[in-house]
Amino acid sequence: MVLDIIGAKYLSANLDVLATGGRLVVIGLQGGRKAELNLQALMGKRASVIGTTLRARPPEEKAAIVAAVRERLWPLVESGAVVPVVHDSLPMSAVADAHRVVEEGSHVGKVLLIV
Repeated sequence: MVLDIIGAKYLSANLDVLATGGRLVVIGLQGGRKAELNLQALMGKRASVIGTTLRARPPEEKAAIVAAVRERLWPLVESGAVVPVVHDSLPMSAVADAHRVVEEGSHVGKVLLIV
């Protein structure tokens, strides 16, 4: 599964890394709303693309999603079975450098600012 907050800018790259039978879930559009999709690659991987958002959901649905994350995902994070990928940790004084890394787009994982 690829959970994408960028959108159009990363569509092709996300499809490239998606496993056979995988799901690409687009939850944000920071990199644009429109992109060309290689349907042959999508079909060859027997993959699916799903778009969703929390913003348009009623409060009851949002609450149910939060509860499910607490119940099903958070224990995996606490046990170490699921860990975030961290590209770099920089001091707050290097905020401009952190922004440069993110803007270049060549990083894999999170860029953290440490207080």
